[in-house]
Amino acid sequence: MSVHIGRDISMRNVKSFAQTTVYLLITTTVIVACGWNVHLPTPLPRGNCPVQPEIEFKEDYKFLDDKSKYVFVLVDRSYKYIYTNEVLEYISEKFLTKVNPGDRIVVAWMGLDTTTDSIFVDERIETVDTPQFSPKPTAPLLIPTLVINANDPNTTQGNQAIENGEIDKVNDANNTLYYCEIGKWNDESRQIYHQWEIDQQAEISRFLQESKMGIKPLASSDLDNGKLVYDSFSLASQMISTAKENQEFTDYVLIVFSDMDEYRPDKPNDVEINFAGVNVAVAIHSCDYAINCEPLVSKWKSEFEGFSVVKPKFFVQEHDINVNNG
Repeated sequence: MSVHIGRDISMRNVKSFAQTTVYLLITTTVIVACGWNVHLPTPLPRGNCPVQPEIEFKEDYKFLDDKSKYVFVLVDRSYKYIYTNEVLEYISEKFLTKVNPGDRIVVAWMGLDTTTDSIFVDERIETVDTPQFSPKPTAPLLIPTLVINANDPNTTQGNQAIENGEIDKVNDANNTLYYCEIGKWNDESRQIYHQWEIDQQAEISRFLQESKMGIKPLASSDLDNGKLVYDSFSLASQMISTAKENQEFTDYVLIVFSDMDEYRPDKPNDVEINFAGVNVAVAIHSCDYAINCEPLVSKWKSEFEGFSVVKPKFFVQEHDINVNNG
């Protein structure tokens, strides 16, 4: 058995190192038989360390999880729907600010044009790669101090105490260097994390700027004479299905702002809609009282269930109060 000394001990400033080392080697059997203690001092003042020495590694940094959403938003632009610009303002000033890195937001008109030309926002907040920290410095292998045994005739308590004092000096020197290395690692890691936060926030700002550029109030002359609800849903269904095939997102959401007034009683046979695995929320603004919207909610709840939606949510605007009928 041999006794190992930690890296970079710097014994130049420690007296009797050679004597201590030889003594430790000779008394290996005593150490094994009697056990040992390791002296672990608290961090010393900064001294020559360029940063504040620290005892523990700081690793509680909060990075992004792997969840991301694909959100398709439909906004009614028919002349009968009087809340179009109010909805646009809500999307621009509130909704977009709640989007998380990794999410993709597509906003399209619900009107007479149900092609991809109806899309006026299609942006994603890219996630900045999680930074890699430097390898952690390795803890030194501390020299064990001897256990003073008054019952051992082969040892002298006074000599053991002296040698333990020399060992403590060596361990102190090693620990001082190690705690400095921890402080430097923590300082460097904090800077890396802070830069990551700056880069991610810059990407969020870019997303908001680009998204808001496509959101502009409509004049009355820009409104459509009606809308094709089923066809708008079909476009959303196609876009979401494509996103699912690419497997880039963990959740899929459809949000609709409309009075849900469709002149056709049923979905045309040539219009395909499938919202399986999609969370659906519909905000209806066409009723003076929530009770007046119950037939409308009932109709579209049944329709969405036919589109494979498990539990569609409906929100009815009643005298400026959101009433959940889902």
